[in-house]
Amino acid sequence: MDFLMDYEAKETAIKNFISERLPQYLVDAELPAVDSFIDDFLDFDKYKANTQIFFDFVNWTFENLTNESNKLNFRMSVYIVLRGAAPETLRTNLLKYAACVYQLFSETGGNFGGIFDHGLLTECNFYNAAEGHKELKVCEIEFEFESEI
Repeated sequence: MDFLMDYEAKETAIKNFISERLPQYLVDAELPAVDSFIDDFLDFDKYKANTQIFFDFVNWTFENLTNESNKLNFRMSVYIVLRGAAPETLRTNLLKYAACVYQLFSETGGNFGGIFDHGLLTECNFYNAAEGHKELKVCEIEFEFESEI
């Protein structure tokens, strides 16, 4: 069945786009490769690799534009999780990983290569001691997208 709004296809396209293109930015920045790209909630006990990226597809909203089209608004977060090194190294690397994600987003039109019509990176939050551990650093990067459908 062809869906008018295929949520799974959009989410898969985002995950694939980031997981396929981000590694080159990390090589250029001389950062370790991401151990895993995870479409699941943040769980520091279940997922213990040193370098992980989590996807959180927050919500989809719609506005009526005309009798024939709607505006799709979509919010998501990407979490970069680092562990397994000295706290100072983790902090420095976390900032560089976030810069790589920003660069990827910016250089691909602010919409991950056309997956959506328009996009904004709206917020970047750094957590230097996730769950009270200095050896666990997290960056949450929030995006907002819109498209006419």
